[in-house]
Amino acid sequence: MKRVTSKRTATKTRARFATRAVAAQRGPAQRPGFLVTYALPFLRAQWRTVLGLTLLVVFVHDVFGEKGVLAMRRSQQEVEQLRQDLENINHENAELAEHIRRLKTDPELIERIAREQMGLARPGEYVYKLHQESAAEKK
Repeated sequence: MKRVTSKRTATKTRARFATRAVAAQRGPAQRPGFLVTYALPFLRAQWRTVLGLTLLVVFVHDVFGEKGVLAMRRSQQEVEQLRQDLENINHENAELAEHIRRLKTDPELIERIAREQMGLARPGEYVYKLHQESAAEKK
């Protein structure tokens, strides 16, 4: 069976073998290196493929790399979460500072805490504590 080749393919094949034949005829000091003999003809023939693969690698690195788009989006979400946490902590600190200020200056609050938590009473008042049954004692 005869192999059908195009004129262009046949010319490329002859040129490749001619380059190798000329390199072989020269002495060891005059032979072209790997780059001239093999790499340049390959790159000339496959430049679109090499360019496409290079662009694909760059794209994948830019999207999925450690400093890529996805990592940046994750970092931005983390920063937003930390800002929200900081805002909540600042709000809680402001509430606690107000409570401390009231504990130092508001006599009604001080009296209420003394009565409810410590069981204290003013002179002449009586404190009655009623015993509440727990759920275990009812059974």
